[in-house]
Amino acid sequence: MFSFARYCKVLKISISLTDQFEILIQKLDVFIRKFYKNQLIKGAIYCLSLLILFFLLVVLLEYYGHFETTTRTLIFYSYLLVNLFILWKYILVPVSRLLRFGKIISHKQAAQIIGNHFSEINDKLLNTLQLKELHQVGSQSIDLIKASIDQRIGELNPIPFGRAVDLKKNRKYLKYALPPLLILIVLLFSAPTIITEPANRLVKHTEHFEKPLSFNLEVVNNVLEVVQYDDYKLKIKATGDEVPENVYIEMGNNRVKLLKEDLVNFNHTFQNIQSDQKFKLVADDFTSSEYTLKVLPKPVILDFEIFLDYPTYTGKRDETITKNGDLIVPIGSRVAWKFYTKNTEKISLGFLNEWFEIDQNTSNIFTYEDVYLDSQPYTVISSNEYLTNADSLSYNINVIPDLYPSILVEELYDSNIIEIVF
Repeated sequence: MFSFARYCKVLKISISLTDQFEILIQKLDVFIRKFYKNQLIKGAIYCLSLLILFFLLVVLLEYYGHFETTTRTLIFYSYLLVNLFILWKYILVPVSRLLRFGKIISHKQAAQIIGNHFSEINDKLLNTLQLKELHQVGSQSIDLIKASIDQRIGELNPIPFGRAVDLKKNRKYLKYALPPLLILIVLLFSAPTIITEPANRLVKHTEHFEKPLSFNLEVVNNVLEVVQYDDYKLKIKATGDEVPENVYIEMGNNRVKLLKEDLVNFNHTFQNIQSDQKFKLVADDFTSSEYTLKVLPKPVILDFEIFLDYPTYTGKRDETITKNGDLIVPIGSRVAWKFYTKNTEKISLGFLNEWFEIDQNTSNIFTYEDVYLDSQPYTVISSNEYLTNADSLSYNINVIPDLYPSILVEELYDSNIIEIVF
């Protein structure tokens, strides 16, 4: 039979119990946050020591090994993956738990940790949580459960759960971070190249770096450029304590021995170069980075035609001349040039006192025409963005002037008649 008085009593007990239990839960939540804060501090120390140790290991391996690009690339990405794993395990996971993301320890697990730390608590805190569960399911012994919970909460309230985690104890882990940190600082001040040079090679893992030897090969030439179809003399100088006996130039699969001038100077002549030449220098265990001898395209006049349009009154038929720029033409003749070129951007035609830039009709074809009244020499010059006056031709135009009309008079006298002249 329902009793309103008993209902009010149970409700009052429940409210009072709930308030006290909420205080207990709040204390457990504070402990859980401190628990993960402690894990974050300890993880940061572990993370720092592992990152420095792994960095020193990788840098020293590259310093003594001086690996090729493939090995350095593998080491570089392995280093990144290991660092990401360390950061995730020791930093990101504790931070996410501190912010209550992901799976965090339960109140029961926290109670077990606290119970293990405080001998006077032992299982009381865990039992209190278990009794609270029995109370929530509506056990018939509600008064007895409530009394037991009240008693236990009263015993637990004075105990500071936070002391179960001592943040100061993390100082003992500094012994793992300080030695590698001190080693790194000492190396950076006493021998920085041991750290900086291999670190630079690992960051630029796709680039080729020459392995340091007791000698070095230097290209003496100031500019590695040559005009197309010309020869180029490459000059090499060996420097160092122990210079090599022989030096080779490697082009693709071909290796050619350089001509030795003296103990330290070598040379090689590229002949009739038509395209860019890539090469490496090789001596003993030394292989240089790849050099490129750049070929500058030479503007060339391949052929030309000259169309001669003679004055009509001469009765001379127009004609076309090829492969010969020297001309003999009647005065007033119209002369038209057509030049066939290669790698040419501009052609200049120069006479006695004047220069003309010839129009480009189509790709590599230039034309120019004019009427000529006087004899004169002329020069044809081709050029492009790399070379000016690269190819020049000189000829003459001989102009035949017209003869003026003339009258030839012969006087004849009659000896008998002096007054008459024939």
